[in-house]
Amino acid sequence: MAKITENSIKKIRENDKKLYFKTPIRFPIEIEDDIRAAAAAANKTLNNFVVSAVCQVAGIPEPEPKPVGRKPKAKTAPKKPNDQDT
Repeated sequence: MAKITENSIKKIRENDKKLYFKTPIRFPIEIEDDIRAAAAAANKTLNNFVVSAVCQVAGIPEPEPKPVGRKPKAKTAPKKPNDQDT
């Protein structure tokens, strides 16, 4: 697995600041397993499940869930050797 550089972490944090707001949410510990099970049953991450529930209660449209993990790198064609031999 590739090591994540400090520069990469910095760019991720900058991107997160542009796209998300963060706020701590506290749930009673006794309902944690139920919430996690409900998220798994809905085939959603815990974060996407909570965002979905909040949007439904608030009566606002749900955002498109972001894919988990990093975007795959664009594939580039292999470089062709130079045809001119000098």
